[in-house]
Amino acid sequence: MNQSPQVEDINKIQVEGSFVFALNEVLKNKKVRRSEWNDKEVYMAIEDYILMIFLTDDNMLHPLKVSTSDILGKDWVVVE
Repeated sequence: MNQSPQVEDINKIQVEGSFVFALNEVLKNKKVRRSEWNDKEVYMAIEDYILMIFLTDDNMLHPLKVSTSDILGKDWVVVE
């Protein structure tokens, strides 16, 4: 029998989307990342109207240079 997720489980479901999806989420002050990124702590966010990436090597935000594969990627997810 295929059951729907319980209400408390809904927040655990990760929806993957396009770069446009990711940008829309960032504009809502959410953090997003690509599923394919090896470091699960890296994320994209917006700060002072600049698209930024958080890197764990120095635990700081840096201006993001968006690659073609990031723009074409369909594996963007919201970080909780």
